[in-house]
Formats: sequence, C-alpha cells, structure tokens
Amino acid sequence: MSKPATLAHSMPPARPDAWLGEILGRSDEYAVIAISLAGQITGWFGAAARVFGYAEHEIVGKPFATLFEPSEIDKQLPQVELELARQAGRSEDDRWHVRQNGTRFWGSGVVNCHVDAQQRHIGYVKILRDRTDQRTRYEALQNRLRHLTQQVAGEQEALTTLVHELRNPLAPIVNAARIVASEASADVKARMMSVISRQTEVIQRLLEEAGQHVPRHDERLQLRTIVLQDALSTAVDALVPEARAKGLELDVVVPSKALAIEVDPARLQQMVLNLVSNAIKYTRGGGHVTVAATVEGEMAVIRVDDNGEGIAKENVERVFELFTREENNEAVPGHGIGLAVVKRLAWQHGGFVEARSPGKGLGSQFTLQLPLSQGGRG
Repeated sequence: MSKPATLAHSMPPARPDAWLGEILGRSDEYAVIAISLAGQITGWFGAAARVFGYAEHEIVGKPFATLFEPSEIDKQLPQVELELARQAGRSEDDRWHVRQNGTRFWGSGVVNCHVDAQQRHIGYVKILRDRTDQRTRYEALQNRLRHLTQQVAGEQEALTTLVHELRNPLAPIVNAARIVASEASADVKARMMSVISRQTEVIQRLLEEAGQHVPRHDERLQLRTIVLQDALSTAVDALVPEARAKGLELDVVVPSKALAIEVDPARLQQMVLNLVSNAIKYTRGGGHVTVAATVEGEMAVIRVDDNGEGIAKENVERVFELFTREENNEAVPGHGIGLAVVKRLAWQHGGFVEARSPGKGLGSQFTLQLPLSQGGRG
C-alpha cells in the first residue's frame, strides 16, 4: 500500500507552498491542490488556474467540494475522496469536475495525505490533469460497444430462430420414415423418400445459414435496483472473520447518501466477495484492506485497496485470465478462477474491472465499475 506522501523535506513543515511552487509551479499539465484537514483549499499550483479557471486568490479558502458537480457534492463524494486517502494512503479517481465558468472537464487525479516532518497528518494534496480527450475516446468506445452488443444480440436471436426452425422439417421426416418402414406400397414409399429428401435439404440449408455461430447461453441476470452501500456491507461483513483471523484491518469507506445501482444482487455479492477475498489472501498479517464506493460519471465504482504482495507490472493485465495466478504460491489457495468470473460478470452488467499495482510487494488496487440506475445518476 502507498504510504502518505511527505511534502516537507528541506523546508519548514508550516511552509510547503514554497517547495511545491518551486517544483510544480511551472507545470502546464498537472493541477496541484493543497487541502486542509477540514477540506478547505489552501494552495493552488501548477496548471490549477488554467484547468479550473480560478485565480489563486479566488479559490484559496473555499471548500474542496467547490470543484465538484452539485450532484456529487450532494452524495458527499469530496469527503469520501479525502477519507479514502486518509484510510488507504491515497485515493485515485476519474470524474467530471466543474470550472469557474460552469463548464465541465474530465479530470484524472490522485489525492495523497500530506504529513509534516514528524509524520503528522496535516492535510492532503491532489494532483490532477484534464483528460477530457480520454473520456471522449472512452465514450466513443462505449457507444461502439453498445452497438456491437446490440448486433451480437440480434445475431444470436436470428440463430436461435434458425435452431427453432429446424424443428419444422423434423416432423415430416419422422412421419415419412415410419411409412417407409411400414408395409406401404412402393409408390408410397417413393413419395415418402422424396419428402425425406426435400426436408433434409431444408435442414441442410438452415444449418448452412447458421454457419459456425453458436448462441451463447449465459446465465440470465436477475436485475434489481439496490443500494450499493447495503450490498457492500453484507459482502464485507461475511469476510470480517477471515480478515481478523489473519490479523488484518478491513475498512469500508462509502458516501452517506444511498447509491442506487441496477444489478443482479447475487452476482454483485459474488464479484465483491471474490475481490475482497482475493485481497485478504494476498495480504500478510498486520496489513490493511480498504473497500470504498464512489461515483465516476454514470458509473458506480467499487475499489478494493490492499498493502499486500502486489502484482508484477507485466502480469497486471493477465490476472483476469482464466486459470491464471500471479505466481505459484502453495500457501495461497485458489485456481485462478475468481477474477476471471468477476471480469465476465462485470461485462454482463455493462461494466468492467481493472487492476493496478506499483509492483511486487507494493500492494494492489482492484476497481469494479457498474452502471448506476437511472435514479442514482444524480
């Protein structure tokens, strides 16, 4: 797990501004924002003025929440972001932010704890950059994915129809075969053979149209609108004994306002249990696992952070493959199936899951994103 960032080294703890200004003041890409323990903006550096449109004297002293959309302020997401940084050492997020003129941009950022020379927590620092271009590409890909999903659904429906159509010629074939096997006249048997030939050609044509496509019979999702916080509480409570047995801290950080999502409740439990259980497995005694919920755009986000064994960078993309494990470790049970199941279930819900890790021994973060219900989008 990442440790709180120490901003003060060669300068007095009370004056980190000078150091930050010197290092980051000329940045044209990264906005750097210092935040007090009470959630007030105390420093405005780098590209902050350009990105948000506020001059330093216009924003310093105002709440950190000023930079968020009203719907996210109402859900207390600014406080959740800071609390998660306090609990886990850092808090990463990608969300819409608001400029001074009211326009929005998609910001990708991270909040770190700010500690003084005595390692006392004295505030937070957020580093953020404008990635609206990335969000635009993402939305284009999402639109393309929806189109492909509809296309696949249409093809599957067509194939299913073809399969059902195969039943139609079977009845005449069966009847004709029975007559041929009977003591009917040669003329009747000849006519029945003609029926069998014609209907067999119908089946052959239908199969050729179907080609190599085979309808996928995934289990049907039983979608319901539920409160995400309640679902997380149920899942995490089930794993508290396991965490305590290993001597781990298991914390949950969620907004106070209910987040409504439309999911299959049983499948959501399966996904969360797999992710949290995986974090517990790979975190040594005395470690820390944090489960957090937040909102990014139109997606509910569940993050599972741990300060466990971490993942080698070359294996981060492979951990979701079936029967793939980060390393052969007989002390950790499992067959490399759980994360593959999470990936499949997330996709079926219209979401996705991803993993991040600075490397071996440095902990990991798993992020599950699922669409909010229409009523939960603020």
